[in-house]
Amino acid sequence: RELTRGFLEQLCTQCLAELAAAGATSIDWRFSYPKSFTVNEKQSYDEIRTQVLTSLAQNTGRKEQPQTQITCRMDERYLVPESLAIAAYYDRDYGADRSNGIVCLDIGGGSTDLAFWYGERPDITWQTSLRLAGRQIFRDVLFARGNVKLLQELNISASFNHQLGELIRLSGGSQSSDSVQAKNAFGLKLDTFLKYHEEEIKDAWADGCARSPGLAKLRQIILLALSGLLYYAGMVFGQQYKEGTFNHLVRFHAVYIGGNGSKLLDLAAG
Repeated sequence: RELTRGFLEQLCTQCLAELAAAGATSIDWRFSYPKSFTVNEKQSYDEIRTQVLTSLAQNTGRKEQPQTQITCRMDERYLVPESLAIAAYYDRDYGADRSNGIVCLDIGGGSTDLAFWYGERPDITWQTSLRLAGRQIFRDVLFARGNVKLLQELNISASFNHQLGELIRLSGGSQSSDSVQAKNAFGLKLDTFLKYHEEEIKDAWADGCARSPGLAKLRQIILLALSGLLYYAGMVFGQQYKEGTFNHLVRFHAVYIGGNGSKLLDLAAG
């Protein structure tokens, strides 16, 4: 909860500073959430975003400088599941052809949100959220049995391997432990590591998999998991089609995949 609140408050404060510099005096905030949230998780998230907005209001100016005060409001109409948010994004920014139907997958860290949108109706045709995403597909695999050391076989650089050593250490002491705390500590370091070395890893990946059986197996695991997500989407579409949901469908070709976890498609493709 503390990490989530800290992340959201930092992100929103940076947005707020840029908007203030641009002369904004009022901001409507919109939030999305994974539909796979439990009732307790959703309630916790609502509490956190309320706390964040309260903090933002306190950070936007002082009483003696009312001209710097910015009104922050929660736009309750747009507190929506992530599957709706990503479908609306592709509809608006990519000109997705809803008349022929679109499939949207938002592969995040903890969940993959899936939406079908067919026809001109404003409502999403079908949506769900799965607890299978980047953490399960990549983080947990690298964490298990110290598999993260396989990244050494990419032969990128001495500094790369030096920074990788911290991740190896974090995963190495957990052979008999599968604690959430240990995985989270490893995951935070991994996120930072990947942010700085993402392009280097992608550039070295194909040759690394060709040389290293371990890396090749890691690629197969990623490929299997992502294929599973797409296969599931296909099964759901097939069932919906049999039930007549898409009875006027001429063609169904537009599949949009986003979210931070979608970067794993590059590794799956080799």
